[in-house]
Amino acid sequence: MISAIAVLPALILAILWCDADARHRGHKIGSVARLGLVFCFVVAFPVYVFRSRGLSGFKTLGLAMLFIAAMIGCAFVAGLMFALVAHFAGFKLPSPPR
Repeated sequence: MISAIAVLPALILAILWCDADARHRGHKIGSVARLGLVFCFVVAFPVYVFRSRGLSGFKTLGLAMLFIAAMIGCAFVAGLMFALVAHFAGFKLPSPPR
């Protein structure tokens, strides 16, 4: 449940970006496509990108994947820094369940 709550702001921002991009390019996102973006973003986003950009959508998808990888990397480094600070400050971190 927490992971779904953590992903929700990114999903909302991505959908708002798609909406703003569609308005900027003069492309209309239908209600079915909008529902697809909400409920199945992994499939609907590439479909939107290729419908609005054609083959240059590969560049946009590549940049999106790079951005996602950077966000995951930042989250990993932040978690690692938190664990290191907690360790050196003397806090006991919970062990993973076996």
